Amino acid sequence: MDMTSSGRARVEAGWQKVRDDGRVCPLLLEAAYAEPRLRQLFPWTGMGELHFSRCTEWDWTSDIPYIQPAADNSYWVSGPLRTQTVGPAATPEEAVAMVVERLPPGSGPAFAGTPEELAAHEANRSGSADRRAIEHIRGRPMSDAWPPGSMSPGTRVTVIRDPSWNGPWQDEFPGTIDDLGTPEPAQQANAREGELAYWVTFDEPQYESNGDGPYRKAQISEQYLRRERQE
Repeated sequence: MDMTSSGRARVEAGWQKVRDDGRVCPLLLEAAYAEPRLRQLFPWTGMGELHFSRCTEWDWTSDIPYIQPAADNSYWVSGPLRTQTVGPAATPEEAVAMVVERLPPGSGPAFAGTPEELAAHEANRSGSADRRAIEHIRGRPMSDAWPPGSMSPGTRVTVIRDPSWNGPWQDEFPGTIDDLGTPEPAQQANAREGELAYWVTFDEPQYESNGDGPYRKAQISEQYLRRERQE
């Protein structure tokens, strides 16, 4: 993810704000700022804890462990959730290393925006990469012409199982029609006349009935899709 000059300025301002706040131990701040993978993230503090966000605007991300002060000038690494704990650290450097070891993929530079804007940015990047990969495999570009009368992108569906056999997925589960590619004529042997197959993004990764997976999205024939009522 690119870090614009605006994003860099916001991150630097965040570090200065935490320094000026005075609640985080200066030695810990120095050690964290010296680590390039943390320096590019947006810092914030509460109750003397040092937190790191993958975006610059409130209410920040909460998918990175944070560092708490402990007794005898030591530290405790917890998170990402309040109910999760990592363990004690005797020095600032040790605490910093424990956080770095647990950074999620794509952690930085910090995105200039809110968590919602970051999520949309990452989804767009992921979708573009998926489309290029599929076009490479197929050896042809994917169409952008959406068939009239078909379900539109964003439509909520439930992926259902075939009552006549144990498949095609291990479970029934919710998903969303994706704009990765337009609906195409279904190709499987039992396809009905005029049946379309849609790209569907799953709420949670899923396995096929034969155990293959997990998959986060797939092209699914509409006979296995139940359109859900929109709220």
